[in-house]
This record gives sequence, structure tokens and C-alpha cells, in this order.
Amino acid sequence: MKDAAKASGSKEQTADTTGDEGEAPAAKPKKRKDNKGKDAPHYSVKEPAGYYPILPVQVVPAAERPRVFAYASSTRRDFEVFNRYDLSQDLDFLILEIRQGSHSPFLLVLMYNQDAPDDTQQRGRSFERFKALALPDMPIVIAMDANEHHPLWEREKL
Repeated sequence: MKDAAKASGSKEQTADTTGDEGEAPAAKPKKRKDNKGKDAPHYSVKEPAGYYPILPVQVVPAAERPRVFAYASSTRRDFEVFNRYDLSQDLDFLILEIRQGSHSPFLLVLMYNQDAPDDTQQRGRSFERFKALALPDMPIVIAMDANEHHPLWEREKL
């Protein structure tokens, strides 16, 4: 997996690593072990053959879980997927840069729109936090669960 943060020398972490670089290890009241006898993370991401998961943050805080993630193919050679942790690390959205041959690169943003939890320092809905980011001048594709509701959409009103 490629990662823009690697260029700056930071170490990437995925679902099966916990707490390097001075972070508190991810924990759940009931500890589980993976198939290698290591402590398992407090959330699970399956890894289908030929794909690897990409999380929206390098280290998932204890007792939290990502609300969005992506799979990228490890067998396709016609495009590259880069994590853009340098732009943002938010559990509600993931920013990827997609490059394919001579085509212009673009950002792919996967987002789950919701209010920030009361016990965090983040404020506003996910999309509002995303709009406040300083992004590079390049095309952006946003795929989002807007998590919006309207009384007319309720089944019993039909």
C-alpha cells in the first residue's frame, strides 16, 4: 500500500497493529487474540484475497472504530491508490489519491456524514469538517452516506 505520509518518514499502521509510536494500544474490555496469538484490534476488517483494507486514520483510538474504509486491489497494476493522511485523518472520511497512467490524478473521498460525538473535540457534521480542509487543486470525487432524513421519507407517511 502506498502512502503520502511515508514520504515524510512516518510509519503506517493498519488494523492489525496497535499503538506503535507512543500511542496507547487499542483495547476492548474483553481482549481477543488473532490467529497468531497477538492481541486483536477492537474492530475487525476482513481482508479478501487480492485486496487490502485502507483505514481513514493511521492509528484508531481505543474504544473507537472507523466509520468508513476502502479496499484496494493488490493484483491490479493499471492504477495506484495513495492514502492522503497528510490532508486529514478523520474516522468519518477517507481521502485517497488515484493515479492511472497518463491520466490526471484525482482525489476519491469516502464519507459517512454525521454529527461529531459529544466526547470529542471535533465539531460539526463530517461534511462541514471536510469542507474546512485545505485540499490540492485537483478533481475530487465524493462518495457519501449523507445520513440525512426527512419526515416524508418515513414509511408510515406513505
